[in-house]
Amino acid sequence: MTKMSQQIVPVGYGSPPVATRFEPGVSGNPAGRPKGRPNARSVLVEALRKQVQHDEQDEPVEALEAILAKQIEKAVKGDRHASQTLIGLADRHGLLTAQRSQPRDCTKLNEEELAHLEDLLQKMSGDANDEEVRRAGRLVTDMSVDELKAEIARREQADHT
Repeated sequence: MTKMSQQIVPVGYGSPPVATRFEPGVSGNPAGRPKGRPNARSVLVEALRKQVQHDEQDEPVEALEAILAKQIEKAVKGDRHASQTLIGLADRHGLLTAQRSQPRDCTKLNEEELAHLEDLLQKMSGDANDEEVRRAGRLVTDMSVDELKAEIARREQADHT
């Protein structure tokens, strides 16, 4: 043999010895998943699209819709984990970053709601408890603190005239 036919092939990471390499057309996992068998993603998608009965409704709904409805129900009842899950999901889908097209009309608040919000604003130095914050959050979910202060000031001014 000549020196030309005995080329040295580098051996190392990503370059195994020539004698142990797979031959073209031969699988490295001959006992692997058979063709035509669904993968995990396909099985999950099929399961989430399956029609199920939800809370005694007449019409069946997709399983994913029923799961989300149950999570929302738990979050509304105060389940912190369900709330965190839903907020994370909404954030991943960009639902929390949407800008409001128009500010909320503060004049639709009744006097009791406004009085409660005024009390809450005074307590916002850290004294407000979770229940008060949740109650205020249900009343005005999309009003900023500045909007609330402006509305309170406007109403106080209207009361003095």
